[in-house]
Amino acid sequence: MRLLRWFVLAALLANLGYAAWGAGLLAVFGLAPASERDPGRLEQQVRPGALRVLTPQAAAAAIAPVSPSASAAIVGPPLPSPAAASAVEGTAGASAPLACLEIGPLDNAAAVDAAERALAAVLAERSWVREQRPAGAQYVVFVGPVLSRDAARQRRDELLRLKMSFEAVELPGGEQGGYSLGKHDSEAAAQGALDGFRERGLRNARVALLRESGALRTWLRLDNLRGAAAEAVRALPADKLGGALTSACLLGSVMSVTPR
Repeated sequence: MRLLRWFVLAALLANLGYAAWGAGLLAVFGLAPASERDPGRLEQQVRPGALRVLTPQAAAAAIAPVSPSASAAIVGPPLPSPAAASAVEGTAGASAPLACLEIGPLDNAAAVDAAERALAAVLAERSWVREQRPAGAQYVVFVGPVLSRDAARQRRDELLRLKMSFEAVELPGGEQGGYSLGKHDSEAAAQGALDGFRERGLRNARVALLRESGALRTWLRLDNLRGAAAEAVRALPADKLGGALTSACLLGSVMSVTPR
């Protein structure tokens, strides 16, 4: 029985001693566990002040030839070689954000074909899809109808005299051809433009519906374009793209996609 008591007492003292050692209470006697917390880790670092983080441009400038005296003043790790600097620049170019562009709207097959020919001339491979999107109604300030060559000439002369820009259009149904003085997304906007033309002396013009709401129009969408390819597409003029414009993609739009 006495032996069991001595065993329990020894185990208790051993646990108390281990707890005191782990808590650092015995550090005054040189008995303490190794510390893994800062600043202990900082003291284990080798020349931390010599570490330099360089941008690709700074790396390229740093590897330029320098005089012996200047070389002696450089403190830090060896500078990257030209091959390493080129690799850094290539990695930076590869990590550049990708662009998504779209061209449209394209109202007819001829405009779509023209835009696709222009894209094929500047891109290494066909990387676009056609998208069909429903369009809203469109109104024009309409001068017409023009039913004969003499009437067409008179209308043109009048518009030129008033220094107005115009284009030939045909209203839905194919029976009323004439001239448009501008396209608008609402009837109210077209009416406001018409009032301005009347103040300039225009007569016999009216607001007309050019396209009903819900008509499908074509857009060309180009995903994942890198810098050079994106700039080449942006540089294409509208007259080579079927009269359409190039813009950033609309995210989250609902549309049907027809791969080509």
